[in-house]
Amino acid sequence: MKILMPVIVVCCVFGAGSASAKGFSKEYTRCLNTSYGNNATVKKCAEKEYKEQEKRLKETFKNYLGNSGSNQQNIMVQHKLWENRVQQQCYFKSSYEFAEVQKLKCVLAMTVNQADYYQTKFITAK
Repeated sequence: MKILMPVIVVCCVFGAGSASAKGFSKEYTRCLNTSYGNNATVKKCAEKEYKEQEKRLKETFKNYLGNSGSNQQNIMVQHKLWENRVQQQCYFKSSYEFAEVQKLKCVLAMTVNQADYYQTKFITAK
């Protein structure tokens, strides 16, 4: 029983953190499902979702940073490294419409993942 109790507590803590991660909105998923692959429509869907997710990223980062205590400098460095990784992975040289949509979707996916990460860190740190 002594061994089982810490396992249950750990599962509850990690389960609560991951269950609260928001991910892509239902509106974005619905928009993509009705776009039928039309690049202009997909781009509009992604741009709208990116604005919302960027706002969420800033909010979750601010909360996470505010509750990090003496680790604020390290967290700011990690966030800067994440921004550099987004630049390296998503911003490739191409001006084709399809490439622009792919770039936007890449940035959006990385933004959602990072916002979810900050949100779960903030929840489990409480």
